[in-house]
Amino acid sequence: MILLIAALNNKTEACGYSFTTNYYMFDVFKTSTTANESRYITFWQNYVGTKINPWDISALEYLTEEDLHNPDSYNPIVTAALKKNDTEMLSYLEDLTAYHRINSSRYDAWEYPSEAELQQFAQKRKDIYQHAIAYNGTKLKDRYTLMAMRCLFQDEEYSKVEELWLSSGAKASDQDCRKTMMELFAGALYHQGKTAAAINIFMELGSLQDVKFCLDKKRDLNGIKEVYARDHNNPALVFLVEDFVNMFQETIDGESGPWDFYTVTNKQAREFVNFANEIADKKASNTPLLWKEAAVLVSFYLKDFDNAKKYAAQMSSLQGTECMKDNARLIKFFVSTYDQKYTSANAAYYLSEFKWLESKFSDPFFKNAWIRIAAQNIAAANYDNTNFITLVSNTVFFINEKFSLENLTIPQLESFLNFFSNSKKADEFERYLIQKSEININQINDYIGIRYLGEMDLDKAEAAFSKVPVHYYASKAIGNYMMQRDYHIERWFTTQEWIDDYSEGDEPPLKSNQRLEYTKELKSAIAKYNTSTGDERCNLAYKLAAMCYQASFWGNCWYLLENSWSIDDKPSDGQKLFEQKALTYLNVASNLDSDWQFLKNSYYAIAWIKWRNYEYFDAWWYNDNQNPTAEMNTAMSNLKSCFDKKFGVGNWEYACDYLMDYVRAH
Repeated sequence: MILLIAALNNKTEACGYSFTTNYYMFDVFKTSTTANESRYITFWQNYVGTKINPWDISALEYLTEEDLHNPDSYNPIVTAALKKNDTEMLSYLEDLTAYHRINSSRYDAWEYPSEAELQQFAQKRKDIYQHAIAYNGTKLKDRYTLMAMRCLFQDEEYSKVEELWLSSGAKASDQDCRKTMMELFAGALYHQGKTAAAINIFMELGSLQDVKFCLDKKRDLNGIKEVYARDHNNPALVFLVEDFVNMFQETIDGESGPWDFYTVTNKQAREFVNFANEIADKKASNTPLLWKEAAVLVSFYLKDFDNAKKYAAQMSSLQGTECMKDNARLIKFFVSTYDQKYTSANAAYYLSEFKWLESKFSDPFFKNAWIRIAAQNIAAANYDNTNFITLVSNTVFFINEKFSLENLTIPQLESFLNFFSNSKKADEFERYLIQKSEININQINDYIGIRYLGEMDLDKAEAAFSKVPVHYYASKAIGNYMMQRDYHIERWFTTQEWIDDYSEGDEPPLKSNQRLEYTKELKSAIAKYNTSTGDERCNLAYKLAAMCYQASFWGNCWYLLENSWSIDDKPSDGQKLFEQKALTYLNVASNLDSDWQFLKNSYYAIAWIKWRNYEYFDAWWYNDNQNPTAEMNTAMSNLKSCFDKKFGVGNWEYACDYLMDYVRAH
């Protein structure tokens, strides 16, 4: 229960995006992130006798009086109480749900409650309070004390909240209830002007938003100095120093920051560094390490890298909490990796620090810091070491787009394959990354094959695809397409559907590597085409056109050249080449004028390719021209001429919709 602010902020994420590199690097004030409903789950699971969800607890506030007497209730707590015929618990649930109802009516209604309704709520709370303090049992003693404190707090009876905490709450055996009562007690102290005592309690509880609220007027350098002057070891300084450092990071990173973000100027930051160093060097605080590591990080953000590294070297001899020592180690690694070229001489140090960070991943702060160090420092400093940076970018769950496998050139992919597959020649840190990486050799070979296929270098594409087993594709999303689509079918006549909702175990097995099959067949067909003449050449050209267009952006077999497809994507160079190849082959096929049906199909395919993308797909990048191009009109004119020769001018009952529209417009 957060008293002063509605909800906790995830302070380890300065921005809402999953893989932002704006993660904080300073975290010495650990926030309690246990939601209210999760806090009480042990008690309720023990009562019900089975595992329940946090929602089952929070749902109690939505129950009506009728729900509490319904043996078929969806709520396991209610059904357990009814099954046990536990009148004591049912009475408590009546008071608990009544308390929630009047508070939800007060705060969540579409319309503000009237004065009369507010008086009714106040009276109901008094009734609930009387029930709570009249309870003589032991099983629910702590919960009734908590309920009584809540009622008093809502009615702003802060001195009574304090009295009840001192007489009963502080003695609670249920630690979850005790923590919530302690929050209420701290809130009551704050409202009675006992701010310092309230802050100390909120600090102990890790109630970040409450601490922020209480210290709102002190959250700047002047506030830090004022609090420090009163008490060099004031617990609030832990929060204030951390807050200052992280807000300066927000300012430097140019992010909008959390909802209560404030700007720290460079002048203020430099003044803070001097102030913090003075305290740390004189050991004027019980935790000089707090001040020194803050000075290190602020100096780093000021781009005073030499001093940042100098101050970092001074941290090891300073006293601080275990949390501060962990943060100091992290900061030292962060600062040391900036602009540092990676060599095998760094391997042991990088490995030890990465493994140490990984051992602390139960705290999201350390995983986020791991990402930031890899992305902002290691990746940036080794931009020209493609193999190493590709490995880092694809291991640390941060993808530098330039170094994702799909964006590497063929020479870069082949170099990376050689590097990745010869891990015995790598140093210990590189081997660690290879082991952690989600990349595998099949994936690299597949990308090499895709890239060669996109350049129509079919021999090398075949060699790469032949190294990729069928099971690799079966585990990928494109495997479902491979099972159901045929690249021989003319795209201009048929849209191939596919099933994406197979029940588990019902999917037909993927029996072949379709990329390899396609490459082999395309190579064979091109070889025959190159030695053929006459009608055979035209027929082969039409077959090749169908195969090439299916692999293009608008083809149903787009997965032959890409691993994903979206209408918002732009065609890759390979997809553009295959579409152009299809048109080239269709122009050859259209020379077979002895077979009207074949000729009509060829002209139709050319017109379809040129007009379909324009007419039916209004993608932002595709339909830049508002009017058909001369090339598009020529394609349709050729199709019209084909029909004219067969049926005579003006006989359009046999024509396609495209052609009908064209004729009407011309």
